[in-house]
Amino acid sequence: ITQNAGKSYHHLVHGLTYTKSNANSSFESVLYHTLRSLNNPITSSIIEIERMNLGTRNSYQFRKDNFKLSFSADAAYQSDDRKNWVNRTGNKGNLTVDQVERVGSMGIAAIANYSIGQLTITSGVRNDWLYFEAIDSFGGQLDASGSRWMNALSPQIGLTYQYGYNTIYTGITTSFESPTTTELVNRPDLSRGFNPDLDPERSVGVEVGVRGQLLEYNIDYDMAVFNINVTDRLSSFQTEAGGDRTFFQNIGETVQQGLEIMISWSPEYLSDLSVAYTLSDFRFKDPQSSLDGNTLPGIPKHAFRLQLGKNLWGYNLQTVGLYHSKVYTNNSNSVTASEYLLIHGRISKSVEITKSARLIPYFAVNNILDTSYSSSVSINAFGNRFFEPGIPRNLTVGISLLID
Repeated sequence: ITQNAGKSYHHLVHGLTYTKSNANSSFESVLYHTLRSLNNPITSSIIEIERMNLGTRNSYQFRKDNFKLSFSADAAYQSDDRKNWVNRTGNKGNLTVDQVERVGSMGIAAIANYSIGQLTITSGVRNDWLYFEAIDSFGGQLDASGSRWMNALSPQIGLTYQYGYNTIYTGITTSFESPTTTELVNRPDLSRGFNPDLDPERSVGVEVGVRGQLLEYNIDYDMAVFNINVTDRLSSFQTEAGGDRTFFQNIGETVQQGLEIMISWSPEYLSDLSVAYTLSDFRFKDPQSSLDGNTLPGIPKHAFRLQLGKNLWGYNLQTVGLYHSKVYTNNSNSVTASEYLLIHGRISKSVEITKSARLIPYFAVNNILDTSYSSSVSINAFGNRFFEPGIPRNLTVGISLLID
């Protein structure tokens, strides 16, 4: 409050889309342009950014018999004019950053699908090029201007086998995630320019799963197990000098193993019943580090969701239950956010106005048990300020208009 912390912005985005298709091929091209003006006072600084972004996405698909080939190409350019001032009780103090940050990116990809009976083989590859440049206009003896190139080749291969209304699938995928301009510009030493020590994150993942329908029992299901090895993982942290500003670093290798299950059932006495469960065993893997074997912060090991629906006397009644196990808040696993259970309820009724229009008034109670919980955590926050409080019991009343 004293520092008048907050955020306000104006945002404009517009674009054009062109599509063309025939029996054997289809083409789509998208052009877009974005303007954004941001004012963001935080406890330590007052940040202003004027952003211009433009780009294009293009895709082409060719199909013949049991073969499909897809090509895509995208390119984008972004320029941020950034200025930071010291925050002196909500007023601009000394100017600390005055720089233009430019990012250019280009990516090309190809994916081929070939079907042999019920078996489909998928193979693809993507290459990305990214260019980051900072132009320091602050003045003085130290010029923080600089540039960085990042490049990655990301192949993938997969198999699917379909039997009836069911599909078994497996695949090996790779990915490449570069730091954002915000992650690069927030340097732990609070200097200008880009962080020269921050590298992109790369991963290799394997997944096996099965999905489909059991028509006899009105059941839809989807189950998968996965293993993802991540190198140079991007991790956030805070410092005393940085205040509320979040910095980023590469923290070595992690292994992310898990299981995902979703089952949806439509029995006669209920309008819907669905269950979803996720097991996430995500750990650091670096024998040379004290973090080896620790659990990644911010992610619950167990997450469960149950939804029940019932139509009664013309009303639609719906109940949702959510359970999250405890979450570690920092890399050292020294502090945890407690497990929690949330229950939400909703009642609605569809009222026909005309043959093509309906009104749906609804009433919802969220967090019926008024549970105190942390809805998310600020990972590795300074001063143990990890917890973002969840919303207590709250009511929502509204009405929707649907026109067919």
